[in-house]
Amino acid sequence: MAEIKPFQGFRYNLDKVKAEDVITLPYDKISPSMQEEYYGRDPHNYVRLILGKQSDQDTESDNRYTRARDLIAAWKKENVLKQDEQEAIYLYDQHYTVPGTEVTRVRRSFIAALKVEDFDTGVVRPHERTLSGPKADRINLLKTTEAHLGMIFMMYEDHEKKISNLLEKVTSETPAFDFVDDQEVRNQFWVINDPETVAAVQAAMKEKTLFIADGHHRYETAVALKKEHENNGTSKFNYAMMAFTNLSEEGLTVLPTHRIVKNKPGLDKTAFLKTCESIFEVKQVGNVDALFDVIEAHASKNAIGAYLGEGDFYSLILKDKEPIKKMIEGGMPEAVANLDVTVLHHLILEDRLGISQEQVSAGEALGYCRAKVSGIQAVDGGKAQAVFFLNPTLAKQVQDVCMAGEVLPQKSTDFFPKLLSGTVVQQL
Repeated sequence: MAEIKPFQGFRYNLDKVKAEDVITLPYDKISPSMQEEYYGRDPHNYVRLILGKQSDQDTESDNRYTRARDLIAAWKKENVLKQDEQEAIYLYDQHYTVPGTEVTRVRRSFIAALKVEDFDTGVVRPHERTLSGPKADRINLLKTTEAHLGMIFMMYEDHEKKISNLLEKVTSETPAFDFVDDQEVRNQFWVINDPETVAAVQAAMKEKTLFIADGHHRYETAVALKKEHENNGTSKFNYAMMAFTNLSEEGLTVLPTHRIVKNKPGLDKTAFLKTCESIFEVKQVGNVDALFDVIEAHASKNAIGAYLGEGDFYSLILKDKEPIKKMIEGGMPEAVANLDVTVLHHLILEDRLGISQEQVSAGEALGYCRAKVSGIQAVDGGKAQAVFFLNPTLAKQVQDVCMAGEVLPQKSTDFFPKLLSGTVVQQL
């Protein structure tokens, strides 16, 4: 059972600061240059809390985590961060154009505190493996500040859009903030403290299974801290701030992450393509735009694009499902075997290029890119031998993999746009 509740959030006092000057991308999307830019944008920029600068002089009592804790206290004292007078849930709409297209969408999320559950309860299901380094960083920040400073992004299924319809009425009111961010996304935010609406959303969520879209490290951090304090049934670490989005709505966009092969010097294009012809329909196309037209038109057939240098673009479309059936017979869950990224990794990278899963995991064999031109430039510049282009993994496919109790290959999903950090803070 998914148990959510409202909370008294701390939010920026927009009489003191501008939302666009202080609200940021999530910590794991902030590059060193962006960190510098955020630092210079406003002295109260949220980057100082979620990704503060480190120093060679840092100590156990003075470091990026203690400085974040002290800044939160100072900003509260300065009235830059103000606590809402009532418990609330929060509606967060993001209006955006899908990158590389003219398609416009609105992704609707609501923010509430979720009772943290172990994965084995089946209430919350992950789709990727986590790394120890990022978890240690986030657990240090959470323990020191005793605040959830970023949102974990959860998906739920609601074909009838009951929850969105419950929340819709608040959009006729003036939002708490409304601005266009650096991603050219319009962000609108409302506070919902009407008891009937909150209770109705709580009731609607009770029977939902939740799927982590983004924030696996932060969720596992929340679980770890809950376990540390589980002797106390009312522990402040029992609930964590989440953003919930309906995977049945059109506003949810997943972008593809393409694969760059970088450890195959002397790759024989002719021989490689010949080996592909046994299970793929291989066709040369004139340019990258034509290539994407082809693979998008054949998305249901496990279509993959390839660029092998010197202007040579090829579409690789699986002839039939027999190779997928063999993977399933070998023990791979059907939901995983049917993914384009699985077809690429197992039937092309491993079987035809000899790139092992160990090499991929070690980072020796592949690079990744989201922009088509980046992969093409890597090949043309001699830094890689090939780039393989993928259609995006669908949110429904993520759900199917989660329900099978499996995880996706590394970098299989890129949800767009990112949920901004600094919209609201859950102080524990």
